[in-house]
Amino acid sequence: MNRILIIGIILVIAILIVIAFTYRIQDAGESTNADDKSPITTNVVYDNSLFLIHKNADDFIGKDENNEDMFSRYLLSPKNDNQQLYDSLGPKNANHTTVVIIPIFTALAYHNPGFYNYYAGTCDESCLTVGGSAVNSSLKYDYRSSAMANQVFEILGYDRISDADVHMEPAILKEYDRVILLHNEYVTREMFDAITSHPKVIYLYPNALHAEVHADVETSSITLIRGHGYPQKEIRNGFDWEHDNTNPYEYDKECKNWEFYEINNGMMLNCYPENIIFSDIEFLQTIRDL
Repeated sequence: MNRILIIGIILVIAILIVIAFTYRIQDAGESTNADDKSPITTNVVYDNSLFLIHKNADDFIGKDENNEDMFSRYLLSPKNDNQQLYDSLGPKNANHTTVVIIPIFTALAYHNPGFYNYYAGTCDESCLTVGGSAVNSSLKYDYRSSAMANQVFEILGYDRISDADVHMEPAILKEYDRVILLHNEYVTREMFDAITSHPKVIYLYPNALHAEVHADVETSSITLIRGHGYPQKEIRNGFDWEHDNTNPYEYDKECKNWEFYEINNGMMLNCYPENIIFSDIEFLQTIRDL
């Protein structure tokens, strides 16, 4: 009898432990424990109207001027009860006629060490070649390489290809009626020609097609050729592209008065939308309908 009682008590304790552990996982990120002040916990979840937002410990970069925690990127996941909304915000048809171009080359350019070390004068021209297996295996997309937009379009069901795909096979864009460009700041000549000759491109980020790079497929690396003040400081756009809208639109991070305007082969946005694309339903509806 005592043995049965002991086994029963052990089972009850085990069940309580499982329940407590499950509750803690579900409640991650909402702790009010005064001793648990650090938000640098992998998979801390924050809820907005459209997606769950995760802050990853590996992406913590420090405090801002208001003593708020800063992360180089945030991770999104879908909310189970929002699937109908995602379906309504996704591509209008099921024929996969819209494609989003992921900016791998731009993510490489912002790698440290990389192009921006050269621009800052802390590295010589050796930093104008970035890539290789080690760099690519640890490459992360962040605010500068449209991390939020990339995740949003994936969740909404858009077709996505990389800029490396376009570089190697420029004709691939002809398979799509619409092309959505992210912050593809650094592109090859092959990419530039394929994008600017396409009849319907949505230039979702200012500063796209800003500098020319050479892509070495064998080494998985890129090298800056022209633009962004190189090889001469007076050179801004590496392709001398008349529609470069870097100034002033790239610096409008709030996008409170966003709007699209027409150019010869599509539409351009007048602000940098990384801070609104995961929360503004009207903005996503507009992209869907352009």
